[in-house]
Amino acid sequence: MSFTKAAATMFNEMSQMIELLGGDRFRVNAHAKAARVLKDTTADIEALAEAGDTKALVAIEGIGKGTAGKLIELAQHGNMSEYDELRNQIPKGLMEVLEIQGLGPKTVKLMWDEKGVESIDDLLKIIEDGSILELPRMGQKTVDNIKESIEFLSQQGGRLHIGIAQGVADRFVEMMGQVKGVKRCAFAGSLRRGKETIGDIDIL
Repeated sequence: MSFTKAAATMFNEMSQMIELLGGDRFRVNAHAKAARVLKDTTADIEALAEAGDTKALVAIEGIGKGTAGKLIELAQHGNMSEYDELRNQIPKGLMEVLEIQGLGPKTVKLMWDEKGVESIDDLLKIIEDGSILELPRMGQKTVDNIKESIEFLSQQGGRLHIGIAQGVADRFVEMMGQVKGVKRCAFAGSLRRGKETIGDIDIL
């Protein structure tokens, strides 16, 4: 994954996290727009950001000064402080819930606020006891679809299919590679050996 694609992923996740935290719609939309622009652009964002060229970055349609500043921070320091601050406010497992097909930030926020869902295990509990059906616009068909998605993501007792695990590992390795002081970063273990299902993603 390139620097630009990794940045697009981070902006998309920030948009989701801001919505989960009840942030204003303008910030949600601004980060989502930045993610779309970065995903589609052919400009060498990494080179411009490393050079600290704010003028060239904001000249790209859809990138404002705020977005440019975050890109420069990521390129020059290997992290994005806003991203880190948001992640610290969100339960780790809640972002995994967002990976379930058909569940967006609005629904996941409702599950978090109303049912205390902070992980896929928590979600399974409210599915099993039926309390998920107490949520607005949550019918049995939707619940069945959620269960199927969870089963797909939790192959063989919590193990991920290599196709899913590979994408997660590639993204993490790419992001770690942007951190200053990191000379080499690669995945290892069962993923490196090409096993069909992966329990833990080992990063060296």
